[in-house]
Amino acid sequence: MRDGHMAELITLYPDLNAWAVDSTGPMLPRRGSLLGVLFDAASPFACGGPSSLQPLWAAEAMNRSRNMCQLAMLLEYHRWNRSQQPVSYRSELACANQLAAGLRELEIGDDDALLPCSELLCEICTCLAALFRPALGPIVLNTSCERIALSACRRRALVLMAMEVVTQTLFHAFDSCEEPLLSIALAPDGGGAALLLIEDSGSGLRFDSRASCRVIGQLGGVLGAEISYHRSALGGTATMAWFTA
Repeated sequence: MRDGHMAELITLYPDLNAWAVDSTGPMLPRRGSLLGVLFDAASPFACGGPSSLQPLWAAEAMNRSRNMCQLAMLLEYHRWNRSQQPVSYRSELACANQLAAGLRELEIGDDDALLPCSELLCEICTCLAALFRPALGPIVLNTSCERIALSACRRRALVLMAMEVVTQTLFHAFDSCEEPLLSIALAPDGGGAALLLIEDSGSGLRFDSRASCRVIGQLGGVLGAEISYHRSALGGTATMAWFTA
């Protein structure tokens, strides 16, 4: 099922005017507040859906929480080495709250209802990329998503799978990339199937742990997706997930 076409080009630049406000003083309590927002949104206890999926939701939440801890440490590393891009803490916290609000929309009420996926997927991935900008600098995020509706469980699996792929790409693909480009596309093929395609212009997707790779595979199983990894024309990795729309 689809409803029109949505495409956007978002360039995530640092907030150059706000750096002086937040460049002094201890940052750990502030990072703690930011992490508190993200940890609260990662709680697996309000996910809903069949009880058989609760272990997966819990495993995904633990993996996501670990990712957020690593992100906080990455930002601290760049700050103390004075290589962090100037982004205000107020902007970071607003972005974290927007991300958390998007993740809460994935809570499962009625799984028989068909729910739109595209806007929420793009919003969550955009917020996530913005949280990395103090460490990575300007990131160009290109999203091209045709609107597809799925049941609540499958929508949750799709969005969280995309979020994990994007997270690991941001952690690893752009260490030495001067012009980071991340592309996310979601489209039906006209024959009852749809494709999620995530590509990067850096050194490609790598996984921090087996848990990350396993969670992606299990989420793909809930979605009913066939996941494969290829060399992207952009230079990095193309992650492809085919599934029935």
